[in-house]
Amino acid sequence: MLNKRKLFLSSSTVFITCNLLLSSIVPIFATEVTESESIQSSQDAELPEVVNESEELEAVSEDITNSESTETQDESLEVSEETDTVESVEEIEPVEVAETDESEPVVKAEELPEVVEGMNGFINDPDMTEETVGFEGEFGTLEEHNREDTYDLAMQLMYMDLEEKDIEPKLVASTSYTTSKSSSGITYVDDFINTIVPYAIEDSIRSGILPSITIAQGALESAWGLSGLTKQANNLFGIKDSNDWTGAIYNVVTAEYADPQKDSTGKVIKEGYWYEIVASFRKYSSWLGSIRDHGDFFTSTEWRKNNYRFVVGEKNYKKAAQALQDAGYATDPTYARKLISIIENYDLSKYDQVPVLSADYHVQKYGWLTKVGTELSLGHAGDDLRIEDFNFTFPNNANIGINYSAHIQKRGWINNITTGNNAGNIGKSMRMEAVKLNLTGEASKSFDIYYRVYSDTVGWSGWAKNGSPAGTEGYAKKIRSLEIKIAWKDEPPVSVGNNSFKIYSKPNVNYTSHVQSVGWMDWVDNGKRSGTMGRSLRLEGLKVYLSSQPYSGSITYQTHVQTYGWLPNVSDGSLTGTVGEKKRLEAVKINLTGTMAEEFDVYYRTHIQTYGWTGWAKNGQPSGSEGLARRLEAMEIKLVEKGGKAPGTTNRSFYK
Repeated sequence: MLNKRKLFLSSSTVFITCNLLLSSIVPIFATEVTESESIQSSQDAELPEVVNESEELEAVSEDITNSESTETQDESLEVSEETDTVESVEEIEPVEVAETDESEPVVKAEELPEVVEGMNGFINDPDMTEETVGFEGEFGTLEEHNREDTYDLAMQLMYMDLEEKDIEPKLVASTSYTTSKSSSGITYVDDFINTIVPYAIEDSIRSGILPSITIAQGALESAWGLSGLTKQANNLFGIKDSNDWTGAIYNVVTAEYADPQKDSTGKVIKEGYWYEIVASFRKYSSWLGSIRDHGDFFTSTEWRKNNYRFVVGEKNYKKAAQALQDAGYATDPTYARKLISIIENYDLSKYDQVPVLSADYHVQKYGWLTKVGTELSLGHAGDDLRIEDFNFTFPNNANIGINYSAHIQKRGWINNITTGNNAGNIGKSMRMEAVKLNLTGEASKSFDIYYRVYSDTVGWSGWAKNGSPAGTEGYAKKIRSLEIKIAWKDEPPVSVGNNSFKIYSKPNVNYTSHVQSVGWMDWVDNGKRSGTMGRSLRLEGLKVYLSSQPYSGSITYQTHVQTYGWLPNVSDGSLTGTVGEKKRLEAVKINLTGTMAEEFDVYYRTHIQTYGWTGWAKNGQPSGSEGLARRLEAMEIKLVEKGGKAPGTTNRSFYK
């Protein structure tokens, strides 16, 4: 059951305590390895009982023999690197530890305090100060700096989440045991996993720490992202300030445990007790920063490099979890069990096998750049710079490869460019307009590759998958950015539609007019005449729409009608004017919107009673007459590429 250490302090108490402690304690802030916490035997009851679990972990521990983390370290080295040294401490009243009643019911999800949707939310309680933010109630008071209570809460939330998903909790499950990432469970548990997975995978290549270990440690140390330390400092792993840290820090009041003092015979002459100190923790600008520092932490000093040598590079998550505990990352004797339980129950080990892509990409003016990960964003959509070439590899997995095809200006499709090769498009000043990506090799049977591109004017394409084209052809638009995601076949990260690729087709403007005594004329397009000439029949209504348009946008139009004046704008085939009211059209305005307006001009002219054909108006200018009581008898509309030549004279397009 949960230990309920009463550390709930008012703002004023925190201030007074900090000042007393600063005057009486010489703190040497350490990393989390040396955090001395009292571990109650009741923690063993936190996890569900599993048959032969002790034998299994004992076998794992035997594989990590020779670990000097279990041997006696040089005392001077331990003090300088990994311990809190207190030269003089005025004993503070021990914090009361109250055990919960064994019959205490399990807290249901609905009894949790309100949590704001998403990973930026925490407890919605304005009465809690920054120093004392935490869960209170059935869980006890969890302060943002109390590590043991954070562990308790993390495990409770896991059990509740699995219960909501109707999944039996297990400590050591079979390798085929899986859980859905999207479910009816506790939302922020799934949110936490979905957010941290790509960061953990990306960092694993650089740090050698298994993604499953990073994810499980983050979940346990931050209570699935809900701890105050994570909320206030983006610190997912409870890493304290140390001499080798040069970044920002976040100060909190926390509890430490002083071990019992013994004489030379081993007799306890002073009982152990809890006391409060001011501790500094590392503060990060983002979760990614916390994850990268966590990866660096294990090798950031010679002492740590030696102490954690059985963690870095280990490919078996059970061995890595046990090595963390043996090396003293946490004083909790069930630390490895907790990590393994989280990994097994959420099948996190599958992320240890996700292939990590290394992408070299050549950008206009910048040259070759590199990114590594399972979710990559290459180039920048906001820059007016073309991506010119790619070179893809999977540096740590020989069982998977990639080939790609690229559509390049003047060259067309360059097909089947294999792993480690490029399209040869460097230094030619030619744009890449579309790509196809495909995975190869035995491991590709388990994964899909998703991708989309950002093209000039067109914007982001839809997501393509496994060799389908993404981008444009015939538009003469360069690719500015490419996004790639690699995922297990049963877990699509995005939705794939039919809008990932566009082949240019010339747009058509289609229109019809309602003529006195005749009714609606047949639809015509692209500069053809609608209406009559020489019959003295008025135009009464008009409809216009675009077809085969290569870009987003629409066409809008309005008419000047006898006695009514200018009517409001309509668009895309709607009626402007009148039908059955015997009212003449006298003038018209037509315009394009969206990307169509950036790529094309719309020209139009009208045939006016007694005046004949006007000159060509364009892009919202009026054509016809106003105040002269002259009917429109016919009209023509035409699209011209932006900046192109007008279809004819533009003189005298409007009479007034």
